[in-house]
Amino acid sequence: MLHPIRTIALCSIVNLSQVIKFLLLVALLSCAFIEVGGHSFRYPTFHEDSKTDFISHNSAIVLNAIQATPNVKGDSIAIFSGCALYRKQFKLWAGEGRVRATFNSTFVLDISPQTKPGGEGITFILTADSGLPENRQGRWLGIVNATTNGAYQAKIVAVEFDTRKSYKGDIDSN
Repeated sequence: MLHPIRTIALCSIVNLSQVIKFLLLVALLSCAFIEVGGHSFRYPTFHEDSKTDFISHNSAIVLNAIQATPNVKGDSIAIFSGCALYRKQFKLWAGEGRVRATFNSTFVLDISPQTKPGGEGITFILTADSGLPENRQGRWLGIVNATTNGAYQAKIVAVEFDTRKSYKGDIDSN
């Protein structure tokens, strides 16, 4: 017959051993899954101090909003573009056939033409590289050029908010 103290000690060792085995199993299983970390940001308005959160190409924060192209009232904006890219990268997928993340974006657009004709529109993009292609043109909203337009190598997904028929090959007058 075991003494009560030894029995308690034995039970504690058994429980500790089971806990260690359980924790080890949890640790091993958690390594089998890819964790997609949460990332959240919110800009109800934009302020000068938030400009460091963005990589800007011909854009600025004006009147608590991002002005995608410089102020050119009355001047021609033909083949002219600007953009603001969120500086912090985040991963949407972990490779071919791997876990994919989802995202949700809500934004308000104010497209106010200040030239005749007005600009071609605005685009929300997801890109693998913050360095946009050389020789990009306004025809493709300043995102790609004639070589990278439609090419996988561009690694860009874009949602375009078009404002007018802008060139002969454009499918409609928007």
